[in-house]
Amino acid sequence: ITFKFFQNVHLYNYNKKYLIGFFEKLGMKIVYIDDACQCILQKPVEWERVDLDSYNDITLNNHYSKVLWHFRMVVILNDIFKMSSLRANIVKILDFLRIKKYVKIIVGHKSE
Repeated sequence: ITFKFFQNVHLYNYNKKYLIGFFEKLGMKIVYIDDACQCILQKPVEWERVDLDSYNDITLNNHYSKVLWHFRMVVILNDIFKMSSLRANIVKILDFLRIKKYVKIIVGHKSE
């Protein structure tokens, strides 16, 4: 059930701030980068190849924690909603609490 969400791991690994730091570490000039991580890079005239074994920006740890929390919540809520024996009762509870529409948004449920 949850395997389809693992494609979202790119949100954890690749984000604008991370890529800016990574490209700067490689010595690249960032001509353009947007929030969707579409980039235009330029190699400076004096650029030389930089071999990186790894790149870790610890300033992003708080960001990664938020992404992982969201990822876990989506997976857990999706699994709960896929259990047909519980679904009807959970929907009633969520409706009673007036949070059903918000939970639908979180789990990516499409209206029928």
